[in-house]
Amino acid sequence: MNRILLWIVEHISTFVAYAQQQTPAAGPILNIPKFENPLAKAGINDLPSFIETILKFVVDLGTPLIAIAFIWTGLQYVLAQGNPEKLKNAHRAAKYTFIGAILILGAFVVTKVISATIGEVID
Repeated sequence: MNRILLWIVEHISTFVAYAQQQTPAAGPILNIPKFENPLAKAGINDLPSFIETILKFVVDLGTPLIAIAFIWTGLQYVLAQGNPEKLKNAHRAAKYTFIGAILILGAFVVTKVISATIGEVID
């Protein structure tokens, strides 16, 4: 146990000694370049607008998929022709399609409400 503590103290003190070295008079050791926002051209300059853009993309992509899923579920009901097992599968598909639609569309609505509320509080 003592050897482990001694080893840790020796290595930490070495790192502290290197961290306290002075930089040369020419300037800092690292020249970190300044990066520009690659999304600024799209009008995305902060986190809320980034999240809103992503959710808008998800809604734009998800809305046709939701419509196709509802059509497919309706087709499953028609093709079941009274078969209890197929009706059960169609009912489960309809339930999950409805839940997915609520999640996708609800997330966008909740985001709009929260951003409007925050906008009113800030102003």
